[in-house]
Amino acid sequence: MIAPVNFTQELELYLYVSGAFQQQFDLNPANLPRDTELKLPTDWWSVWRAEQIHFEDDMSWVLFTNAKTLFSFCYHAYRDDYESVIQDFEHGLLSSLKANGLQLPPQVSTHLVPMTGQPESLVGSMDILAEHFLTDIYEREASREDAEIRLWSVPCDAMDYELPSEAYLRELRGNPPLGVEVIPSSDEDPFAEGKR
Repeated sequence: MIAPVNFTQELELYLYVSGAFQQQFDLNPANLPRDTELKLPTDWWSVWRAEQIHFEDDMSWVLFTNAKTLFSFCYHAYRDDYESVIQDFEHGLLSSLKANGLQLPPQVSTHLVPMTGQPESLVGSMDILAEHFLTDIYEREASREDAEIRLWSVPCDAMDYELPSEAYLRELRGNPPLGVEVIPSSDEDPFAEGKR
């Protein structure tokens, strides 16, 4: 069967939501599936975790980290605006995939399943990443973009001290989402500051 011209391909994403994140966005854990109730996909891009890492008046910083590569995005979010912070994350993911050579189809959507659970190694790694991010923001007075780029170069012991950016590119090029082509950048370090 030939797919119609306007056929939309979908990325299925699963998101661990921490207790603080649930509380911030008024998510009822009784309404969320546990990870043990789901058949989580093994594709590297599919499983993420969201953590509220710092309150600031009516806003907070929310960290999203990939379970396989520990590649992260961080956003400033209003306390009650769940939809916007999820859209920022999904847009950031698609933009990053495209910027790093993934030839996305014209129509791509995301379907995100929030869930509960406590992936210990991921939680521990996110604590370290959050500390780096907040130090950059509040002590170095870095921009969000600069602090986020620096997160991609934090050696993670959960991956034998590999850098998240290296793990991300290896997985992206070896097993691209949607099975589409990746055309790597000629730039030696696509994650270098100012090249995002």
